[in-house]
Amino acid sequence: MERLQQRMSLHQQEAVIHALEDLPVQLMLYDILYLGEPVVQVPYTARRDLLDDLGLAGPGISLPEGRPALAAQALQDSLAEGLGGVVAKRLTSPYLPGRRTRDWIESST
Repeated sequence: MERLQQRMSLHQQEAVIHALEDLPVQLMLYDILYLGEPVVQVPYTARRDLLDDLGLAGPGISLPEGRPALAAQALQDSLAEGLGGVVAKRLTSPYLPGRRTRDWIESST
């Protein structure tokens, strides 16, 4: 987060170009909530299909692979790849803004 904050205040073109090399960031997209209209009530698997179909992956943007697995294995795999943790989502769950639910469980280091 600190690296992102360093980039947020840049306005001069030369500083922005320099930051691309010295302060690289990666946008990781996991879910989609709006696509012309809200899709929050659509099950996660369908929302993920919508996201995948947009073809957004490229330099600076990634769509981490969904991995149906036991939470412990998913966390172990995430940490082995140098990521900070996982959010386990029930595949049939809608997105419930501002609400905690048992359908989503976050685990991190």
